[in-house]
Amino acid sequence: STLPCYTYASLCEDPLVVLKCHLNIWKSNNLCLILLEVFEAILQINEDQLNLKIQSGRDAITAEQYLVSRDAIVVRTLLFLICEPSTEEAGSVFEAKSCRNAILKVLRKIISLRKGLVFSIIKQDISEAFLNVIVHSVPEAAQDSDLFVSMLQDQSTPIVSRLKVADASFRIVALN
Repeated sequence: STLPCYTYASLCEDPLVVLKCHLNIWKSNNLCLILLEVFEAILQINEDQLNLKIQSGRDAITAEQYLVSRDAIVVRTLLFLICEPSTEEAGSVFEAKSCRNAILKVLRKIISLRKGLVFSIIKQDISEAFLNVIVHSVPEAAQDSDLFVSMLQDQSTPIVSRLKVADASFRIVALN
């Protein structure tokens, strides 16, 4: 079977395609750093294109929802790469600290630009490993503290959900 071929324009239209690359690319320090540079650039171009739609009023709500969804997928994928998956096939992704640090830089940037993203991801019930990365390495997560407080005060939210959010928000705020 032939490998898919993507143009620069198609990558800018759908930057999530970059995340489909083979896991070995992420394991190679140099390839990982190059991929992250390209990925950040096309994410920005994609966002600029969508912001034009938002400003013009064309499909504004759809474009905003896409950006939030896109960034949630990106954050979850990058967290997966950092958290050293336990499967045999994946193994420890990062032998080189520079690649891990570069991924953390991208994570922090995305989270800092999209208020409510961490709150949204935590509400979706993330793994303890993902939460630990956010708590210890992403101080920007604290910007969602008001959202955590409002959810904790909402009596209609199930108690189990409130306890999970309370734990996560306390850890984020306490360390940042």
